[in-house]
Amino acid sequence: MRTIRRIAFAIGTACHLSTATAQPVADSLADFTAATNDGIGLGGSPVTPGSTDDAAQHGHPDTNGTGTWEYGYGNSGDGSAFGGGFPLLPIWNGGAWIDANSPAVVGPTSQAPHGSSLNADPLTYRR
Repeated sequence: MRTIRRIAFAIGTACHLSTATAQPVADSLADFTAATNDGIGLGGSPVTPGSTDDAAQHGHPDTNGTGTWEYGYGNSGDGSAFGGGFPLLPIWNGGAWIDANSPAVVGPTSQAPHGSSLNADPLTYRR
């Protein structure tokens, strides 16, 4: 019985320590939605909040205020596993980022094509 209690204590302590040191994780949907309701359009221009001109700008802040979001499309070799080289999607269509020359789309709740790994070709991304 004493061994079982020690194991339970060790597991409980490990779980507590891991949650105590966890950092907040940005919420892509919430951040995308907030950016499309902040009254800032492409190029930082003021627009009606929540309108189709209110874009989820490349570089809008994340949930915890420690980073920014960008939306793009490329091949696994373009950015060395998200090292910064992936091209950004260039067109805001009023609700999602798209590329006129590809099937790429990144919206608030979905994206396509959606690779199964960082090595998938091609893939869209949120970073």
